[in-house]
Amino acid sequence: MQLMKAVNIKAPGSSDQLEIIEEKIPTPKRDQVLIKIKAAGVNRPDILQRLGLYKPPEDASPILGLEISGEIVATGKQVPVDLVGQAVLALTHGGGYAEYCAVNYQHCLPIPSNLDFYQAACLPETTFTVYFNLFQIGGLKAGDKVLIHGGSGGIGSAAIQMAKLAGAEIVAATAGSEQHCNFCRELGADYVFDYRRESFFDKIKESDISGFDIILDILGGSSFEHNLSLLNRRGRHISIAYLSGQNVKLDIGKLMTHQIIVTGSTLRPQNSVVKSSIANGVKNFLWPHIESEKFKIYVDRKFELSDVKNAHNYMESREHNGKICLIIDKT
Repeated sequence: MQLMKAVNIKAPGSSDQLEIIEEKIPTPKRDQVLIKIKAAGVNRPDILQRLGLYKPPEDASPILGLEISGEIVATGKQVPVDLVGQAVLALTHGGGYAEYCAVNYQHCLPIPSNLDFYQAACLPETTFTVYFNLFQIGGLKAGDKVLIHGGSGGIGSAAIQMAKLAGAEIVAATAGSEQHCNFCRELGADYVFDYRRESFFDKIKESDISGFDIILDILGGSSFEHNLSLLNRRGRHISIAYLSGQNVKLDIGKLMTHQIIVTGSTLRPQNSVVKSSIANGVKNFLWPHIESEKFKIYVDRKFELSDVKNAHNYMESREHNGKICLIIDKT
């Protein structure tokens, strides 16, 4: 039996509960490829799963890790064998914090020639999430006005750039420090509000922004009511996290009179067909912009797999700009 190194959660809790173990190398199912992993992205759902606050789907790997880059080394029976040897990035169903991972081959994309493995590993979870929510659910189009909460993180930094590239008239963002706000401006945000120093709601009301067509929200809690009051007629409020709490106050009258759409999603439970559709959409929309360097991936810090505890600690500090990456294989 061939073994690999992988990260295990001993028990729900702090990063001290993470350990490196030896695990059986997975065998790819008929529609999967086996990837020898070079790098893996670190994401907030990984933190929540470690804490015991996010239960992975029953058919998912219990190993953390939702996005990877690496080389295909084996294929399932329904997958073209000529994919062996290709360098790819992939959205996983868990299992990324390891030396090998089995992934649906339709959730893999070729790595753009101007990216390294570390940048590539930080693309799938963020760009798939943004494309699914802003484009497929939110119907983002040229001329829209968009507000993105948490603009300096992995999701936010991708969302700002993708909204601008799609022709949004205004892209505004919130962030938690002046340094993070400056990073959002560098990404192309037209307006940035420091939510720790000032009320983003009051500052937006004082600005010349008439309202937003789409709000991408990671906060929830008391911010939800403010968000709704900032939406234009037929505006779309899309929740992808609730860092400030999942219980919110909803004004049904506002919802009805302004025909507001309130929706949200999580990416991981989506079925294979949906994820394949997202993958195709991301490639068609974003790859040309990556290759022309109009869209950039910001890898804030890299950690060895053996240093995964500190990678999680750094994410929980919320000090990072852009993405955090695990180095799995340097060769």
